[in-house]
Amino acid sequence: MGDGRRLVEALAEIATLAAEPFDVELLHLAAERVCDVLAADGASILVSLDGEHLAWALPATGVPGLEEVVRDDDGPCHEALRKGEPVVYSVDDPPDRFRAFAARCATLGVKAAAAVPLRHRDRTVGVLLLARCGRRHFLSHTVADAQRFADVITAGLVREHAHRLQQAVNEQLQHALDARVVVEQAKGMVAAELGVEVDVALDRLRGFARRNHLKLHDVAADVVARELPMWILRAS
Repeated sequence: MGDGRRLVEALAEIATLAAEPFDVELLHLAAERVCDVLAADGASILVSLDGEHLAWALPATGVPGLEEVVRDDDGPCHEALRKGEPVVYSVDDPPDRFRAFAARCATLGVKAAAAVPLRHRDRTVGVLLLARCGRRHFLSHTVADAQRFADVITAGLVREHAHRLQQAVNEQLQHALDARVVVEQAKGMVAAELGVEVDVALDRLRGFARRNHLKLHDVAADVVARELPMWILRAS
């Protein structure tokens, strides 16, 4: 499958989820697809409550601890949030550029990063952060494709919660993250009982949830509680 086709299919998949009631699974799936389609080693999604500070970060996909690199205000994530424009970093940049950010990246083995704003009209509500550990740069067309992902992700964040983002989004996303623990438990149970890889187990859970118009963490909770027979997932 060509890169253009993969990009279109990934965007369509995320857009479908973004049109449904908000579930943090949208953010996890988006991070996975960004890494796959754009050849990034890691990704995290960062949310701002006031448009000036990054208040919450999705646990990173691919590079554990990537979400921690935003703790300092001198990095590309904060600059992208302030400017509403993509900002890139490379290990080849001058040593005085993003000094603290660069030091944190070095400890994670990250050689290049791209921070892409999650923009809603004239407001930036967060940042999509991509990282590479092998390659030392992000090309402009890759950053442009990342912005397309960011725009679709933003639609999912804003669709249901824009009117109460300031008051509620942090609490709701944290609650959804806690529910992710149940998804991980269910993944392990399905993998063990059906004799499949954990990625296949997750696909079975996702497929069942989508066909039955259920949230993933609700299906996972039923699996953990032994209220959903495993044989139903065998053919999912």
